[in-house]
Amino acid sequence: MLRATSPTLATLPLLLPTAVGVSCAFCSQPDAHSQCELCNRVVYCNTECQSLDWTRHGLYCGENLVDNIHILDSAPDHVLEQLDSSTRFLRAWRQASARWACHAAELTIGVDNFLEKHAFLVLFHSRGDFSPHEPLRNFELTMAGFLGNEGLAKWIRVSQPVDNADIILREFTALSPSPTQLRIVMGTRRMWTIFAVDIAHGPHTTFEPSKARILGRLMANDFYAGAFKTAVEAGNLDRDAELLREYNSQPIATLKARLAL
Repeated sequence: MLRATSPTLATLPLLLPTAVGVSCAFCSQPDAHSQCELCNRVVYCNTECQSLDWTRHGLYCGENLVDNIHILDSAPDHVLEQLDSSTRFLRAWRQASARWACHAAELTIGVDNFLEKHAFLVLFHSRGDFSPHEPLRNFELTMAGFLGNEGLAKWIRVSQPVDNADIILREFTALSPSPTQLRIVMGTRRMWTIFAVDIAHGPHTTFEPSKARILGRLMANDFYAGAFKTAVEAGNLDRDAELLREYNSQPIATLKARLAL
């Protein structure tokens, strides 16, 4: 298992004052106002809490990841192993999940302001046969699709501890809605990442224009038929690229006929 090295005050990121008063990420005391300089996300009472929390937070400080381990009274080894596995899994699947989200978004083209009013939620769940040695096989896809902005906010409020929901929603609302920005909220029970991708530079745009839209529609159909889910089950990060290569090798007439089925 990966662990952050034990820090000294000289090696810790600086704590900067912040006007956002939230619970301390280590001791859960309310109205903490010292924010980690490196990630600009985690808030502590003081450097003592920051130092004691570094075993956990140092695993991913500086990355766009949010965990909910601070709701626990302690962090036993098996919980830290799950946190580490979640971190590895989300790092590995971030780009692939974003590509599948772009594929799914192809069916929304032409719907006015769709991406400004909706975001893409990707939810993974532990398989149960947890193994720290195979992080790509530790989770299965339980949900992937578009939710309206208000619906997503309500889902986060209901499904997450209050402090964690506040952090996730703060990260989400910081993403500016745009007709070409696909906002993605992606997570496991232990860890979340919130980010946006520009669909104007999506995976279909690398193909010749006459095929790009057709390929996009085919990939969207595959997404809704369960191809993303089976790719996660197989631990295949490149499944969508394999499908795109297969489709691109076929004549346009064949692809159009496939869409008509």
